[in-house]
Amino acid sequence: MREKVFLIHGLFMHGVIMQYMRNQLSALGYDVYTFSYKTTKKNLRDNAQLLVEFIQKQQSDHDVCHFVGHSLGGILIRLAYESAPEYFTGRIVTLGTPHNGSKVAQHIVQRLPVNILGGAYEDALDGDLPPWKGEVDLGSIAGTKGLGIGLALSDLDQPNDGTVAWSETQLTHQKDSISFPLTHTALIYSKKVVEQTDHFLRYGQFEHEKLKKNISHDHDS
Repeated sequence: MREKVFLIHGLFMHGVIMQYMRNQLSALGYDVYTFSYKTTKKNLRDNAQLLVEFIQKQQSDHDVCHFVGHSLGGILIRLAYESAPEYFTGRIVTLGTPHNGSKVAQHIVQRLPVNILGGAYEDALDGDLPPWKGEVDLGSIAGTKGLGIGLALSDLDQPNDGTVAWSETQLTHQKDSISFPLTHTALIYSKKVVEQTDHFLRYGQFEHEKLKKNISHDHDS
């Protein structure tokens, strides 16, 4: 039995941006695969079907397939699960994913004359998604360092990571959640995020006691 992790990037990005996490998770013993997709040129449901086809090519009998998605990538994972739940034999971790819709994306669509979000908005960043029933363990990691495009929006909930509010990352029937003082993009370059992702994939929960100890140490130093 092999434990495989599928990494899925976010909006306007390419799979190469997940290379740090790929290297770190590979060093921890996982077989890691990175899925790249055109985030705006196709609607997200079509991209979800492409993800399912990608999983099919990599999967063997008795493999445990985990999924880690950054931002829009977490929504893509949810849509892929809806169409092919049989491939989701492990756990899911989402990083800064606006499960409840993105206020930043809403402002972009409303204020710009051209929809630069393309197929990533409807049935995706607008929050119009199938309800999550919790049949697979899903853990949400959020950032709380508010530096980014969200600074221009006075009504973006606090705390936020500069792009996505913590409240937007909270999903009904998620198994666990945790947050770090990181910006939206920094979530995929953090050793602590990798450690917590690994812990959730193995045990179905985050290591909250370790986080408390780190915070206490930071305050004492």
